[in-house]
Amino acid sequence: MTQNVTLKDVRAEQVKDLQAAIKAATESSKQAAADQAAADQTVKADEAVLVQLRAEDSSLQQQLATANMKQDRHDLEQRLYVNLTKERDAGIKLAADQDHLAELTQQSQSLTGQIAAQQADLAQAKADLKAAGQQDDATEKDRTALNTTVTDAVHEAGSDDVKAQLAAANDRLAMLVGAGMVDPLRARYQRARATEADKRRAVARGQLAVSAIAQLTSPGAAKLDAAAASYNDARTSVHRWATDGPGILAGARQALQQTIGTADFSPAVSSDISDKAKAATDSGAAAADKAFHDAAVASIAANAALDAVTVPKAAVDPGYNPANDDTVKAQRDAADAAAKALTAAQAARTEEFEKQLIEHALSLPPEAFPLAITTFDAQSQIAELAALDVPALQAALDAAETAYAGALKDQAATSALGQAAAEKRAGREADAARYAAGSDQRVLAVVRGEL
Repeated sequence: MTQNVTLKDVRAEQVKDLQAAIKAATESSKQAAADQAAADQTVKADEAVLVQLRAEDSSLQQQLATANMKQDRHDLEQRLYVNLTKERDAGIKLAADQDHLAELTQQSQSLTGQIAAQQADLAQAKADLKAAGQQDDATEKDRTALNTTVTDAVHEAGSDDVKAQLAAANDRLAMLVGAGMVDPLRARYQRARATEADKRRAVARGQLAVSAIAQLTSPGAAKLDAAAASYNDARTSVHRWATDGPGILAGARQALQQTIGTADFSPAVSSDISDKAKAATDSGAAAADKAFHDAAVASIAANAALDAVTVPKAAVDPGYNPANDDTVKAQRDAADAAAKALTAAQAARTEEFEKQLIEHALSLPPEAFPLAITTFDAQSQIAELAALDVPALQAALDAAETAYAGALKDQAATSALGQAAAEKRAGREADAARYAAGSDQRVLAVVRGEL
């Protein structure tokens, strides 16, 4: 069983890791500063030695210039040689110590910049942790609501009392719009709602194309974006039901009760509706109409399923042709079959059938259609609530959060590797710049055999 990991856990771990990193970098910075100070003293001592040796060289040169005795000149030349040798060694040591000091200075500056960047990251990580904590608290409230009021609403939605109310509303609607015509009207309603929902879901399917492209250019970012989107969807769903679930049921039941209490139309209107409904039902027009709209809903679903698997592929392959892709054959065949069924259902709606359906529609008062839609909305909402699996809803949220938390950890690890590589490159750039600044002197020292 996969252990659930929360965003709060990941954010807390990030804060802890950054605090440890800052502590280690601060200790390194202190040591670097101490090493730099010691190196600076060494350089100053080297400079003092070199100044002393150069002073001695100058004194010996002056003595040599005034010496007349051969032996004296020989002794002075020997002393000059020894002094020059010491001066050369001192110069080499000074150059090496200066180079070491520059290296330590560069290291100290790098650590100072690193600590500043880490402190900025820590401030952001703490803000993220606070936000995750607030989000966790809000989600916990939603979970409590799901396990109490929403669960009660689910049970109520499936109760005998609500079932009786649903049946009563359906019967009342049938009395108003004509026996046998409720199902065709509901089928039209379902087609309209399915079309509406498909347009919304098409946006998500379009995002699959964007994600497929991102997967090629930046797999880690694409994975994180997908995980974040899934988590947000799961959290939104949980919050919606936790916040609106009981209210949805209450509103739906109220709508059903209004349908049940709707007054009869006038006797003349009701008689005309009944005649037109009977004609459409007896002829088969009502059944044909329902079959057409049912087939349209099935076709919408089948095309959406095919779209979901082909859009990402087409996004990364301009020459992609679903007809040649055996991996989507099941979805392609289902869409083709649904299209054929829709064509057949359309053909079954003869001109005479269409005339009878129009006559029935014209026999209904204008207010009958909003009443039917309100009733169907209420029935749909109650059915959705009664079928709601609260434990599965929460499990989906846990799984989505765990996946998102894992993606965040992966991103943080990759980011850390990238930052470390950037710091090493910056160090090499600074080292190269330091060497370039003293290039002439270094070349000269090498040619002189000093390096």
